[in-house]
Amino acid sequence: MMKSARLRALDYARQYLGTKESPPGSNRGRSIDGWNKAAGVPLGSPWCMSFLRAMFKLAGVKLGGAASVGFFEEWAILSGELIVHRPFKGDIVCYRWDADDWPDHVGLVERVLALRWRGREFAGWVQTIEGNTSAGIRGSQANGGGVYRRRRWINRCKFVRIKDPA
Repeated sequence: MMKSARLRALDYARQYLGTKESPPGSNRGRSIDGWNKAAGVPLGSPWCMSFLRAMFKLAGVKLGGAASVGFFEEWAILSGELIVHRPFKGDIVCYRWDADDWPDHVGLVERVLALRWRGREFAGWVQTIEGNTSAGIRGSQANGGGVYRRRRWINRCKFVRIKDPA
C-alpha cells in the first residue's frame, strides 16, 4: 500500500534536515531560493511555508495560500482540507506565538510526544521538522536560518491534515 501524501512529504522533509541559509541570516541559499521562487515570493523572504509547499509538491500535492502561513490556513479551510484538533504524524502545525491570532510559523509533525485536553483543545508536545527556524531555543523560532527537528509545546495551534489527491 502506498504511503499517504503527508507521510511522503515528511520523508522528503527529513532529507533536508540541516539545510542552512548561506550566508547566515540572509533567508537565502540554493535550496531556499528554489523553494521561495516556486512559492512566488521574492528571494530573501522568510521561507518556513515555502519549505512545506516544496515538500508537499514533491509528494504530489499542491498547497494553496502562497508562502504565508495565515493565507495557507485560510486556503485549507476554504478548500475543505481537514482542520483537526488532535495532530497525527504528517499533519501541518500552524503556530500562534503572539497575541494577534495570525499564524507566525509552520512545521510538519514528525511525532506526537504527549497530548492532553486543556479546555476544548489539545495541549502537549510534538516533534516537528521545520524550515526557517533555529536549532535550539536561542535565536528566532520563526525566521531562524535552517531546517531542523524541533520539540514544541502546542498551545493555540491549528493543525491541517492534507488529503491525498483523488
